[in-house]
Amino acid sequence: MLDWFIRHHPDSAKTTIGDILRMTEDRWDVPPATPGKALHQALSMDGKLDEAPLDEYLALVLPSDQAS
Repeated sequence: MLDWFIRHHPDSAKTTIGDILRMTEDRWDVPPATPGKALHQALSMDGKLDEAPLDEYLALVLPSDQAS
């Protein structure tokens, strides 16, 4: 579902991803890198976006230390 959201509404998806990262840190004290890496891995394995556009998008959306 997140893959579809990114492909069709990238600006809204950026906000949602930011909310996810913030929420996991605020609620469970999980550093943003952990869900950031998990989202990247899940989208790489199950998404329809090719690797290069996905990496480019996530480099813009995730903090720089989480994009890879």
